[in-house]
Amino acid sequence: MAPGSNVYNEHCALRIRGPLQIEALAKSINELRSRHEMLSVQFGQRGDAPVQQWQPEAGVKLEHVSVTSLPASEREAAALGLAQQMLCQPFDLEQGPLARFGLFELNNTDFMLLIVFHHIAADGWSLGVLYQELEELYAAFAAGKASPLGALPIRYTDFVSWQSAWLKDDVLATQQAYWNQQLAGAPAALELPTDYLRPAVLRNEGKHHFFSISPALTGRIRALSKQSGVTPFMTLLMNLQLLLARYSGQDDILIGTSLANRSLPELENVVGLFLNNVVLRGRLQGNPTVTELLSRTRQTVLEAFEHKEMPFEQLLQSLHIQRDLSRSPLFQVLFVLQDKAWFDLKLAGLEVEAFELESNIAKFDLYLSLVDRETDLYGSLEYNTQLFKPETIERMVEHFIMLLEAVTAQPEQPVHALSMLTRQEQQTMLSDWNQTQQAFALEQTIPNLIARQAARHPDALALIDQKKELTYTQLQSRAQWLAGLLQGNDIGPGHLVGLYLPRSVDMVVGILATWMVGSAYIPLDTFMPRERLATILDEAQPALILTTRELQEKLPPTSASILCLDTNWLALALAQPAFEPVEHDPQQLAYVIYTSGSTGRPKGVMIHQQGMLNHLYIKVQDLQLKQSDRIAQTASHCFDISIWQFFAGLITGSQVHILSDEVAHDQTRLLQAVQDKQISILEIVPSLLRAMLETSSEAELQATTRSLRWMLVTGEALPTELSQRWWQANPGVPLLNAYGPTECSDDVTHFAITSRPETTLTIMPIGQALANTRLYVLDAYLQPVPVGVAGQLFIGGTGVGHGYLGNPQRTAQTFIPDHLSGEPGQRLYATGDLVRFLTDGVIDFIGRIDHQVKIRGFRIELEEIEAVLQQHPAIRENVTLVYEDVPGNQQIVAYVVAAGEELPDREELQNFLRTKLPAYMVPTLFVTLPALPLSSNGKIDRRVLPAPVIEEVKLQEEQLPHTEMEQALAEIWQKLLGRISIGRHENFFEIGGHSLLATQLITRIRQQLQVEVPLRDIFQAPTLAALATLVEAYEQVEKGYRLPDITPATRDILLPLSYSQQRLWFLDQLAMIAPPIT
Repeated sequence: MAPGSNVYNEHCALRIRGPLQIEALAKSINELRSRHEMLSVQFGQRGDAPVQQWQPEAGVKLEHVSVTSLPASEREAAALGLAQQMLCQPFDLEQGPLARFGLFELNNTDFMLLIVFHHIAADGWSLGVLYQELEELYAAFAAGKASPLGALPIRYTDFVSWQSAWLKDDVLATQQAYWNQQLAGAPAALELPTDYLRPAVLRNEGKHHFFSISPALTGRIRALSKQSGVTPFMTLLMNLQLLLARYSGQDDILIGTSLANRSLPELENVVGLFLNNVVLRGRLQGNPTVTELLSRTRQTVLEAFEHKEMPFEQLLQSLHIQRDLSRSPLFQVLFVLQDKAWFDLKLAGLEVEAFELESNIAKFDLYLSLVDRETDLYGSLEYNTQLFKPETIERMVEHFIMLLEAVTAQPEQPVHALSMLTRQEQQTMLSDWNQTQQAFALEQTIPNLIARQAARHPDALALIDQKKELTYTQLQSRAQWLAGLLQGNDIGPGHLVGLYLPRSVDMVVGILATWMVGSAYIPLDTFMPRERLATILDEAQPALILTTRELQEKLPPTSASILCLDTNWLALALAQPAFEPVEHDPQQLAYVIYTSGSTGRPKGVMIHQQGMLNHLYIKVQDLQLKQSDRIAQTASHCFDISIWQFFAGLITGSQVHILSDEVAHDQTRLLQAVQDKQISILEIVPSLLRAMLETSSEAELQATTRSLRWMLVTGEALPTELSQRWWQANPGVPLLNAYGPTECSDDVTHFAITSRPETTLTIMPIGQALANTRLYVLDAYLQPVPVGVAGQLFIGGTGVGHGYLGNPQRTAQTFIPDHLSGEPGQRLYATGDLVRFLTDGVIDFIGRIDHQVKIRGFRIELEEIEAVLQQHPAIRENVTLVYEDVPGNQQIVAYVVAAGEELPDREELQNFLRTKLPAYMVPTLFVTLPALPLSSNGKIDRRVLPAPVIEEVKLQEEQLPHTEMEQALAEIWQKLLGRISIGRHENFFEIGGHSLLATQLITRIRQQLQVEVPLRDIFQAPTLAALATLVEAYEQVEKGYRLPDITPATRDILLPLSYSQQRLWFLDQLAMIAPPIT
């Protein structure tokens, strides 16, 4: 057995002051070796089984080292260094001995005594035995007397034989049955928030944080324990469970503890490894009171202690626990409470005091050890430094103590109502980080602010799209003209106006005119499925819809008046009255934007003028917008980010360039447009940023983006590696990571990335609260969580919207009273986003609490897809997930259970969904299951759903690519989609393709085939054969031929080992590569 690991080195360090008799101490230690065979045992193997043998000659002796030759000022440091070396030196189990005694002499009355032993030879109780016997032996030998100790009735190897004979058959079966039942459905892991990503192989690197619990609090713990009929161990365990529940957000907590496991009186004075680890399960469901949770804990502990004989390794085998080198199985936190009296060493005529010596070892994520010192409690929290920073552990200990204070003071309170934050933490997180008040002119209106710019810069260009451009004067006059027309159609304050128009200059004019008359607008997507559009119109009931004659034909039946902007404008102008200005209220509705809803129906978010204007002022301020800026408007008018893109520039006199979808979604054309139009402000989603980096050289990026002052990134989590790549390629353009929900007037945080990110986070933070915004991170019981702990983000302040149109129940669920600001009437919006505060107040985005996701910038509630899919008569039940086969390639997967014997094919299901949902919400993969897996609480267990298998059947001859162009395109598809083969009739979007991959597709066609294909044509000709025909046609067009129509298509004898030793022996083999399981 190769030496090399010190993971299982146990130790105690003592400072001895006084006239120590070194010979008497050495003689005492030699006597201990003779009495206790485990101090001189060696380990080996016989066949496949580990064995042990006592070797008297492999004796333990006192190593005496003097540092008295050094200057007095250097001796202590030298002695500590030598002790550290002895502590960290690995034991060789084959050669032994498995204990060391080191005496470091500083002078003739000052010594350090270090005792080190391998855990396989002795446990903590054994140390107490050694202390007691060393006291008696030293006192006798120092007085010149013989050993006062009698012979031991049994030895450790006797226990090994007894255990193997007793613990089998019915005894073992009874123990096993209990633990199988007790741990059924237990969580696989405790998901504590960590400072560093958990590595695939967690090394045993650790530190210790030492602390004490005051005598006053210790007294209250004992009093509560007595009052509740529990032991202090149970009270402290419950408190630890509550702390971990708060930190992890879980209400089912597994904690390990080590039991002495010396059931027979004869074993009390034997040195050896007897202890066994047991699992204590804390169930905190239902938010019990402290008293109720103490009662639960008492029952759990007593039952566990009754079944403590089950060897831990056999328990793991019985439960079929899979080894995971990134964490210990079953539990990742160990807790022990020890009595100091058992570990006090008293040597006659000497002063002995324990001191701490850092081992730099951690056997678990966390190991809390408390020692009862009669008057107070002394604690040590061992932590893995691959996971946690020292300051995090220090805060955790503070919270443990704060919870103890609350628990002992309010035992009748529900446990989740107890605060564990210090007063300073509450002041910082609830108040200091929310000091965002700014005196913006929120009584103004956007039309008035634009009118000011028209007066200052009448001939400056304001709006430019692919067909027309307007100066500020022209924009102002057209908006006023249309406002008069709206008033002539009885549209005014309190009305809703639908805008069924393409993203264009005319649409902006329509928005301004709507606001001028005091109305609010609803953007209607011209590509929206007719059924979804009808649902929105039925719920919103707009008084009037602005559209064109061509688009009017696509509208479903509606009670709204229709006004086509491409009608006879002269006749309209002659018939309309002049625009009459109206009074505005900052709280009046500005717009209603429909987002994905979990019930299968979209929900209309209502935002007021004040919140919208506050956000525009924020953008002007943070981006330092000025007249010389040119802003690219790229977002769909049906998304909230379009509003600042349209109007933040217009209220500052800037130019706003409305880029077509074909340009905005094609990274190459977008970069070219940035260069051609000298764009200074651009906003994109991270996936498009990645596409830019993958298809453009550093020189091309720098050349095309030289005019940019800011690149805003929004809509999805921003990977750190992506921002680092951007800075490597294009350090001259800073990034602004923007985050905010539609319900709060768009962005509520910004995080400026003005230098190369150097962070251990995989996702870039989203920043801090913006002007007039309050942000809170709360748990499921609306209590603030500590820094570094995940919770739901709640937003308060000026930007919080009115709620959901026509849905007061959903509004009440999501917009709740603000119980933290102290301002009456204020509300908080529950985002459903999981975040955490970092130490500087910056917010780290983690993900969605529910199953709402963002894919390529689109916010999607998977429940909506499920609700619509459930409408299909052939579907009995279904669930959807987002699957990412390769980084950046996210696909929606639907898991379906058929209502009958047969299930429609993928194409039929997709066509069904396309009539009801936007294209980006239609799953690309379908997996048929006999039933959906359920968790122990009866809910669908998404974690165990199988990964989708993208089947690639052997293609028949007629399915293979036919022409050279089809073969060339098939090679491009294979690389983009990660496929082995492509059939000529396969649909790009049904085998993993999506809009962003489509932009990469046209880029590769351009690069490899020298043919320019518009992005829209990929959607119109999505099969390989149709696309090949199209590309060939474009080639012919360049030669003067006509373009054809498109047709969509993972002791001296060898003795056995005790169960605990077997485990340690096994783990010693793995200690250099695996985490310990003890």
